[in-house]
Amino acid sequence: MKKYFRVIRMMLINNLQYIWDMVLGSIHFVLIIFIFVNLWQYLYGSGKAMISGYDISQMIWYLIVTELITIGTRTAITRGGISDEVKSGSISYILNKPINYIGYQFSNFVGEVIVKLIFYIPLSLIVGFVMIGELKNFNFTYIPFMIIVIVLGIIVDFFLRVVVGLLAFWVEDTSPFFWMYGKFLLVFGVFFPVELFPKVIADIVKASPIAAIVYGPGKIVVDFSFETFWSIIGIQIIYLILSIALAVFVYQKGVKKLNVNGG
Repeated sequence: MKKYFRVIRMMLINNLQYIWDMVLGSIHFVLIIFIFVNLWQYLYGSGKAMISGYDISQMIWYLIVTELITIGTRTAITRGGISDEVKSGSISYILNKPINYIGYQFSNFVGEVIVKLIFYIPLSLIVGFVMIGELKNFNFTYIPFMIIVIVLGIIVDFFLRVVVGLLAFWVEDTSPFFWMYGKFLLVFGVFFPVELFPKVIADIVKASPIAAIVYGPGKIVVDFSFETFWSIIGIQIIYLILSIALAVFVYQKGVKKLNVNGG
Protein backbone atom coordinates (compact mmCIF):
# COMPACT_ATOMS: atom_id res chain seq x y z
CA MET A 1 0.00 0.00 0.00
CA LYS A 2 2.90 2.37 0.76
CA LYS A 3 4.08 2.25 -2.84
CA TYR A 4 0.72 3.55 -4.05
CA PHE A 5 0.86 6.44 -1.59
CA ARG A 6 4.36 7.22 -2.84
CA VAL A 7 3.00 7.42 -6.38
CA ILE A 8 0.23 9.78 -5.20
CA ARG A 9 2.78 11.96 -3.41
CA MET A 10 5.00 12.06 -6.48
CA MET A 11 2.08 13.13 -8.69
CA LEU A 12 1.07 15.80 -6.19
CA ILE A 13 4.55 17.29 -6.27
CA ASN A 14 4.81 17.06 -10.07
CA ASN A 15 1.45 18.69 -10.74
CA LEU A 16 2.03 21.54 -8.32
CA GLN A 17 4.76 22.63 -10.73
CA TYR A 18 2.20 23.10 -13.51
CA ILE A 19 -0.28 25.32 -11.69
CA TRP A 20 -0.17 27.91 -14.49
CA ASP A 21 -1.43 25.29 -16.94
CA MET A 22 -4.54 24.97 -14.79
CA VAL A 23 -4.92 28.74 -14.64
CA LEU A 24 -4.94 28.88 -18.45
CA GLY A 25 -7.25 25.87 -18.63
CA SER A 26 -9.72 27.58 -16.30
CA ILE A 27 -10.55 30.06 -19.06
CA HIS A 28 -12.53 27.33 -20.83
CA PHE A 29 -14.36 26.50 -17.61
CA VAL A 30 -15.35 30.12 -16.94
CA LEU A 31 -16.38 30.63 -20.57
CA ILE A 32 -18.72 27.62 -20.53
CA ILE A 33 -20.39 28.82 -17.33
CA PHE A 34 -20.71 32.37 -18.71
CA ILE A 35 -22.38 31.14 -21.91
CA PHE A 36 -24.89 28.96 -20.09
CA VAL A 37 -25.65 31.63 -17.47
CA ASN A 38 -26.69 33.95 -20.28
CA LEU A 39 -28.64 31.17 -22.02
CA TRP A 40 -30.62 30.25 -18.92
CA GLN A 41 -31.17 33.87 -17.93
CA TYR A 42 -32.73 34.43 -21.34
CA LEU A 43 -34.97 31.35 -21.04
CA TYR A 44 -36.02 32.07 -17.47
CA GLY A 45 -36.46 35.74 -18.38
CA SER A 46 -39.53 34.80 -20.41
CA GLY A 47 -41.46 34.57 -17.16
CA LYS A 48 -40.72 30.99 -16.11
CA ALA A 49 -39.87 30.55 -12.45
CA MET A 50 -39.15 26.84 -12.88
CA ILE A 51 -38.07 24.67 -15.81
CA SER A 52 -38.45 20.92 -15.33
CA GLY A 53 -38.40 21.41 -11.55
CA TYR A 54 -35.29 23.62 -11.47
CA ASP A 55 -35.14 27.33 -10.72
CA ILE A 56 -32.40 29.35 -12.41
CA SER A 57 -29.94 29.14 -9.50
CA GLN A 58 -30.34 25.35 -9.34
CA MET A 59 -29.83 25.05 -13.10
CA ILE A 60 -26.61 27.08 -13.07
CA TRP A 61 -25.19 25.45 -9.95
CA TYR A 62 -26.01 22.03 -11.42
CA LEU A 63 -23.87 22.96 -14.45
CA ILE A 64 -21.07 24.27 -12.23
CA VAL A 65 -20.93 21.00 -10.26
CA THR A 66 -20.99 18.77 -13.35
CA GLU A 67 -18.41 20.93 -15.16
CA LEU A 68 -16.22 20.81 -12.05
CA ILE A 69 -16.34 17.02 -12.14
CA THR A 70 -15.50 16.72 -15.84
CA ILE A 71 -12.86 19.46 -16.11
CA GLY A 72 -11.43 19.03 -12.60
CA THR A 73 -10.80 15.33 -13.20
CA ARG A 74 -9.49 15.58 -16.75
CA THR A 75 -6.03 14.05 -16.44
CA ALA A 76 -3.42 12.57 -18.75
CA ILE A 77 -4.68 9.10 -17.81
CA THR A 78 -8.34 9.80 -18.53
CA ARG A 79 -7.51 11.57 -21.80
CA GLY A 80 -5.89 8.51 -23.30
CA GLY A 81 -2.63 8.02 -21.41
CA ILE A 82 -3.24 4.30 -21.00
CA SER A 83 -3.90 3.90 -24.73
CA ASP A 84 -0.64 5.67 -25.50
CA GLU A 85 1.29 3.36 -23.17
CA VAL A 86 -0.22 0.28 -24.75
CA LYS A 87 0.46 1.46 -28.30
CA SER A 88 4.02 2.59 -27.56
CA GLY A 89 4.82 -0.56 -25.61
CA SER A 90 5.88 1.39 -22.53
CA ILE A 91 3.25 -0.50 -20.54
CA SER A 92 5.71 -3.43 -20.47
CA TYR A 93 8.05 -1.35 -18.30
CA ILE A 94 5.38 -0.98 -15.61
CA LEU A 95 4.24 -4.60 -15.93
CA ASN A 96 7.71 -5.73 -14.91
CA LYS A 97 7.53 -3.78 -11.66
CA PRO A 98 6.08 -5.19 -8.40
CA ILE A 99 2.99 -3.00 -8.59
CA ASN A 100 -0.50 -3.52 -9.98
CA TYR A 101 -0.87 -1.56 -13.21
CA ILE A 102 -4.44 -0.40 -12.62
CA GLY A 103 -3.63 0.49 -9.02
CA TYR A 104 -0.60 2.43 -10.24
CA GLN A 105 -2.67 4.40 -12.73
CA PHE A 106 -5.35 5.05 -10.10
CA SER A 107 -2.67 6.45 -7.78
CA ASN A 108 -1.43 8.70 -10.60
CA PHE A 109 -4.99 9.82 -11.19
CA VAL A 110 -5.65 10.58 -7.51
CA GLY A 111 -2.47 12.61 -7.18
CA GLU A 112 -3.29 14.75 -10.21
CA VAL A 113 -6.99 15.17 -9.36
CA ILE A 114 -6.28 16.35 -5.81
CA VAL A 115 -4.21 19.24 -7.14
CA LYS A 116 -6.77 20.13 -9.81
CA LEU A 117 -9.71 20.07 -7.40
CA ILE A 118 -7.83 22.22 -4.88
CA PHE A 119 -7.68 24.80 -7.67
CA TYR A 120 -11.07 24.28 -9.34
CA ILE A 121 -13.32 24.04 -6.27
CA PRO A 122 -12.59 27.61 -5.05
CA LEU A 123 -12.79 28.83 -8.66
CA SER A 124 -16.19 27.16 -9.07
CA LEU A 125 -17.51 28.79 -5.90
CA ILE A 126 -16.26 32.23 -6.96
CA VAL A 127 -17.70 31.91 -10.47
CA GLY A 128 -21.03 30.69 -9.09
CA PHE A 129 -21.46 33.44 -6.52
CA VAL A 130 -20.39 36.15 -8.97
CA MET A 131 -22.54 35.00 -11.90
CA ILE A 132 -25.69 33.69 -10.22
CA GLY A 133 -25.43 34.13 -6.45
CA GLU A 134 -26.06 31.63 -3.68
CA LEU A 135 -27.92 28.37 -4.16
CA LYS A 136 -31.30 28.71 -2.52
CA ASN A 137 -32.16 26.31 0.31
CA PHE A 138 -28.63 24.89 0.36
CA ASN A 139 -27.98 23.07 3.65
CA PHE A 140 -24.32 22.86 4.72
CA THR A 141 -25.04 19.88 6.98
CA TYR A 142 -25.51 17.72 3.86
CA ILE A 143 -22.06 18.49 2.43
CA PRO A 144 -20.49 15.18 3.65
CA PHE A 145 -23.17 13.23 1.76
CA MET A 146 -22.58 15.35 -1.34
CA ILE A 147 -18.84 14.70 -1.16
CA ILE A 148 -19.43 10.94 -0.99
CA VAL A 149 -21.57 11.04 -4.14
CA ILE A 150 -19.13 13.26 -6.03
CA VAL A 151 -16.11 11.10 -5.11
CA LEU A 152 -17.86 7.87 -6.10
CA GLY A 153 -18.88 9.44 -9.41
CA ILE A 154 -15.29 10.45 -10.12
CA ILE A 155 -14.03 6.92 -9.34
CA VAL A 156 -16.63 5.26 -11.59
CA ASP A 157 -15.63 7.61 -14.41
CA PHE A 158 -11.95 6.71 -13.93
CA PHE A 159 -12.48 2.97 -14.21
CA LEU A 160 -14.74 3.28 -17.26
CA ARG A 161 -12.07 5.40 -18.96
CA VAL A 162 -9.49 2.75 -18.03
CA VAL A 163 -11.63 0.20 -19.89
CA VAL A 164 -11.74 2.44 -22.95
CA GLY A 165 -7.99 3.02 -22.76
CA LEU A 166 -7.23 -0.69 -22.49
CA LEU A 167 -9.10 -1.33 -25.75
CA ALA A 168 -5.82 -0.22 -27.35
CA PHE A 169 -4.69 -3.85 -26.94
CA TRP A 170 -7.09 -4.63 -29.82
CA VAL A 171 -7.89 -1.30 -31.49
CA GLU A 172 -5.29 0.92 -33.14
CA ASP A 173 -7.04 4.20 -32.31
CA THR A 174 -9.22 4.54 -29.19
CA SER A 175 -9.84 8.28 -29.59
CA PRO A 176 -13.28 7.79 -31.24
CA PHE A 177 -14.39 5.79 -28.20
CA PHE A 178 -13.15 8.51 -25.82
CA TRP A 179 -14.90 11.12 -27.97
CA MET A 180 -18.24 9.29 -27.90
CA TYR A 181 -17.96 8.60 -24.17
CA GLY A 182 -17.21 12.25 -23.43
CA LYS A 183 -20.00 13.58 -25.64
CA PHE A 184 -22.61 11.31 -24.05
CA LEU A 185 -21.58 12.63 -20.63
CA LEU A 186 -21.72 16.25 -21.78
CA VAL A 187 -25.07 16.14 -23.59
CA PHE A 188 -27.02 13.85 -21.28
CA GLY A 189 -25.50 14.76 -17.92
CA VAL A 190 -23.24 17.81 -17.79
CA PHE A 191 -24.92 20.59 -19.74
CA PHE A 192 -28.53 19.58 -19.02
CA PRO A 193 -30.15 17.64 -16.17
CA VAL A 194 -32.05 14.60 -17.41
CA GLU A 195 -35.41 16.08 -16.40
CA LEU A 196 -35.20 18.27 -19.52
CA PHE A 197 -35.31 15.23 -21.81
CA PRO A 198 -38.35 13.15 -22.82
CA LYS A 199 -39.31 10.58 -20.18
CA VAL A 200 -38.08 7.60 -22.22
CA ILE A 201 -34.59 9.12 -22.59
CA ALA A 202 -34.56 10.39 -19.00
CA ASP A 203 -35.35 6.91 -17.64
CA ILE A 204 -32.52 5.38 -19.69
CA VAL A 205 -30.02 8.02 -18.52
CA LYS A 206 -31.05 7.60 -14.88
CA ALA A 207 -30.19 3.91 -15.12
CA SER A 208 -26.90 4.51 -16.96
CA PRO A 209 -23.36 5.37 -15.80
CA ILE A 210 -24.15 9.01 -16.64
CA ALA A 211 -26.38 9.13 -13.57
CA ALA A 212 -23.57 7.76 -11.42
CA ILE A 213 -20.87 10.07 -12.79
CA VAL A 214 -22.41 13.51 -13.35
CA TYR A 215 -26.19 13.71 -13.09
CA GLY A 216 -26.34 12.19 -9.61
CA PRO A 217 -23.68 14.45 -8.07
CA GLY A 218 -25.18 17.53 -9.72
CA LYS A 219 -28.68 16.65 -8.60
CA ILE A 220 -27.69 15.88 -5.02
CA VAL A 221 -25.99 19.27 -4.63
CA VAL A 222 -28.83 21.43 -5.97
CA ASP A 223 -31.79 19.43 -4.66
CA PHE A 224 -30.71 17.22 -1.77
CA SER A 225 -32.96 14.59 -0.26
CA PHE A 226 -32.05 11.33 1.44
CA GLU A 227 -34.30 9.46 -0.97
CA THR A 228 -32.29 10.83 -3.90
CA PHE A 229 -29.03 10.21 -2.03
CA TRP A 230 -29.67 6.51 -1.46
CA SER A 231 -30.98 6.08 -4.99
CA ILE A 232 -27.81 7.58 -6.48
CA ILE A 233 -25.53 5.69 -4.08
CA GLY A 234 -27.17 2.43 -5.14
CA ILE A 235 -26.54 3.15 -8.82
CA GLN A 236 -22.97 4.24 -8.10
CA ILE A 237 -22.11 1.10 -6.13
CA ILE A 238 -23.48 -1.07 -8.94
CA TYR A 239 -21.45 0.72 -11.60
CA LEU A 240 -18.38 0.91 -9.39
CA ILE A 241 -18.36 -2.87 -9.00
CA LEU A 242 -19.09 -3.41 -12.71
CA SER A 243 -16.48 -0.90 -13.91
CA ILE A 244 -13.73 -2.29 -11.67
CA ALA A 245 -14.55 -5.87 -12.67
CA LEU A 246 -14.62 -4.92 -16.36
CA ALA A 247 -11.34 -3.00 -16.10
CA VAL A 248 -9.61 -5.96 -14.43
CA PHE A 249 -11.07 -8.40 -16.97
CA VAL A 250 -10.04 -6.33 -20.01
CA TYR A 251 -6.61 -5.71 -18.49
CA GLN A 252 -5.96 -9.40 -17.86
CA LYS A 253 -7.10 -10.31 -21.39
CA GLY A 254 -4.91 -7.57 -22.83
CA VAL A 255 -1.81 -8.62 -20.89
CA LYS A 256 -2.39 -12.24 -21.90
CA LYS A 257 -2.57 -11.15 -25.54
CA LEU A 258 0.62 -9.13 -25.08
CA ASN A 259 2.47 -12.12 -23.60
CA VAL A 260 1.25 -14.51 -26.30
CA ASN A 261 2.46 -12.13 -29.00
CA GLY A 262 5.82 -11.74 -27.28
CA GLY A 263 5.29 -8.10 -26.22
